[in-house]
Amino acid sequence: MLGMTDPAHIDHVLAESSRHQSMHDVLGQRNIPWKAVALAFSLLAMGVFAMIAGLVIWAGDTNGSKHGMALFLLGVIVFIPGSYHSTIAYKAFMGRPGFSFSTLPDV
Repeated sequence: MLGMTDPAHIDHVLAESSRHQSMHDVLGQRNIPWKAVALAFSLLAMGVFAMIAGLVIWAGDTNGSKHGMALFLLGVIVFIPGSYHSTIAYKAFMGRPGFSFSTLPDV
């Protein structure tokens, strides 16, 4: 059984502590543009909702109306920038190299 003085256990604790400290440094040193992040995730959610609603309306439409297709296409148009900016925000928040909040648009 591994004890508290086992080198593997100590390395694990230090790695976790270092990861936690680096996340704290990321959040403490950077100004996170919360409005831009909220806008990105809102666009993502609205796009998903509009695509699903458009598909449901389109599938249930027996009159030959194009309202469902129009709502689906609107959802796609909203989903694309929402997913792009949400991905950037998430990866910047997680501290992945090459991603930063400065690439998000100013709101």
